[in-house]
This record gives sequence, C-alpha cells and structure tokens, in this order.
Amino acid sequence: MITADSISMISEAAATVKRVHVIDLDGGSGEFDRFHEAMRAAGITRPFSDRIESSSSWVPNDTARAGAAPRGLVLGR
Repeated sequence: MITADSISMISEAAATVKRVHVIDLDGGSGEFDRFHEAMRAAGITRPFSDRIESSSSWVPNDTARAGAAPRGLVLGR
C-alpha cells in the first residue's frame, strides 16, 4: 500500500513485481492523473478499497517491449 502522492515511490513499489494498492489523496495534477491511469490500465496498481486484495505476482515483460523499437529500426533498413 502506498499513497498516490509520489510517482517515484509507486514506481519503486511496482519494481517488486507485486500489485500495488494505491491510497488516493485529494489534489494532484494532470501528470499524476495520467501516471495513475496508465499504471491501473497496465494492471500494476489498483485503488485501495479498505482491504488488500490477494493477487498472483505480476511479471512485466519489459525486455521484449524495449527491444521491439530498435529491432524495428534495424529490420526496417
């Protein structure tokens, strides 16, 4: 569980490959809203709703995603 006011703390918690429950706070900004929307859409975070939901580990596939762009550039020559 982590509060919504720190993008870096949420990012660090997400690196544990466990789902992160976010406690929403009043305020924020467009940058925070976009970040939280993207994290929820990816299934990395979920809102805290008075109880922690169990879930299996979430394992990102960043290597394949990161390699796709340069691979496309090389093969597109």
